[in-house]
Amino acid sequence: MKNVIETLDRYYQSFINQKGDWEFFLSLADYAGCIEDTPQLKKLIDNLITKKDNTFKKIEQYEKNAITEIKKAKTRVLEIIRKNKIAYPELKEKISEFEKYENKDNVGLASQVELLYATITAILQSLSEHGYKPLIKEFLIKRKSFEHKEKGIVEYVEEYTFSKFIYLTRCELLDLRKKLNEGIELWTCWGKLNSVYTVIFKADEEKKKIDKMRQEGIDPLIIFGEMEEEMEKIQRAKNSIPSGLSYFIRSNYELPASRIHNYLIQELSKEETKKPAEKQIKKTTLFLNQNGDLYREPKDRYCYPMGEKSNRHRIIRFLATNKGYQFTEFISKELGIESEKTIRTEIGKMRSNIEKYLKIDGKDFLQGKKESGYRINPKYKVIPKNE
Repeated sequence: MKNVIETLDRYYQSFINQKGDWEFFLSLADYAGCIEDTPQLKKLIDNLITKKDNTFKKIEQYEKNAITEIKKAKTRVLEIIRKNKIAYPELKEKISEFEKYENKDNVGLASQVELLYATITAILQSLSEHGYKPLIKEFLIKRKSFEHKEKGIVEYVEEYTFSKFIYLTRCELLDLRKKLNEGIELWTCWGKLNSVYTVIFKADEEKKKIDKMRQEGIDPLIIFGEMEEEMEKIQRAKNSIPSGLSYFIRSNYELPASRIHNYLIQELSKEETKKPAEKQIKKTTLFLNQNGDLYREPKDRYCYPMGEKSNRHRIIRFLATNKGYQFTEFISKELGIESEKTIRTEIGKMRSNIEKYLKIDGKDFLQGKKESGYRINPKYKVIPKNE
């Protein structure tokens, strides 16, 4: 681990103080390449990517739930309209607009959730303005507005509600945009570094990937081409600073590089400081066979049968073959277990059964740490067997 830290720091020092922009970006690309090619570092970066993926998955799920609830609301609104034989041109037009977005026609760059929200709200507002407000009161709520707080006036604004997930989606998206714009999350920092590495060393490979991702007239290849041209401009300029840069402004990369470097050094150092203490620990040996039996000798007295295809067997085997704490979301991704809650539940049950069958403290064997995940205590050695 010490060699990895020294190598990483050497690559970092090679670019951070470079005078020329091209030399800075080229050496920065070497630094990112070193991370990609070093398993211990790649694993730490993969943990950040997993966190990023989980953030987007969470928003995507909120959006799906919001769309489902909005469609249910639309069904109810149409039922009210039919029951009361309401018909006028404006209403027909607004319903058609909703159904256009519902079928994903001409959605373009806008969020389908926002478009459906806007159009169903327009339907309800139209009904209200045409005298049908009492019929749609189930969708009306009143929110306090404090715009005139200094005058001591409390104003109530009527809004329409039909999906709690609309609010959650908007909050999550607002938080995500802030993190993206301000580079708060470490995975946004890695994204900037990786873009330099990709443009310089992996351009042809990336263009092939992007070519498959073209959607509805939006061509990411154009953006990537602009990035390539800008990097070539920097390369030709040598030590002078080119004008009109949009993507590769050096000052925008120095802080993200520093944060990623500090993160990697910190995580590697944690592992390094654990080693001497762990070497002194007298280890208890356990065995894990292909049938999912976790046992210690004598097996006829101390054996916990988990089942060959059970999640518990897969989790134990994963933790036995991966040192250190493993993020819950990382375990979920690697094992294809959708719910992190399932993993936590299974680990809780395993702890109880380990105490029952192996006469070992379950929490001591399967250790958990907030923000770090789970691991098998280093004082236990689990040996996989092919019996």
